[in-house]
Amino acid sequence: MRVPEEVPVSPSNSRTERLNMRLTPDALALIRDAAATQNQDVSAFVLGAALDRAREVKLNEHFLELSIDDIRELDKALAREPQVIEQLANQLRRARENISVTHVNRRRKPTAVASDK
Repeated sequence: MRVPEEVPVSPSNSRTERLNMRLTPDALALIRDAAATQNQDVSAFVLGAALDRAREVKLNEHFLELSIDDIRELDKALAREPQVIEQLANQLRRARENISVTHVNRRRKPTAVASDK
């Protein structure tokens, strides 16, 4: 999934949706102060922060976090000699045969059949 760096605002992408939230007076004061420090209004500041966090979450969902023990186990598994699983090998063989037959059938041109009439 591609996560856009920016969410452009244009006539085709106008801001029509609303997001309402309840927060404590202290939280609102902190957000207002931080927004002012960045020379932004509260909406732009909150939207920017939320979009940054949403992008981070979406990008991180594609990563696998492993502990040191997990890494060691994975390393051992990768170092072992691979084993053929007959059932899986048979399924792959059948799938390849089906793909070959389908490919050959698509390439074959129809032939004219002579008629005795």
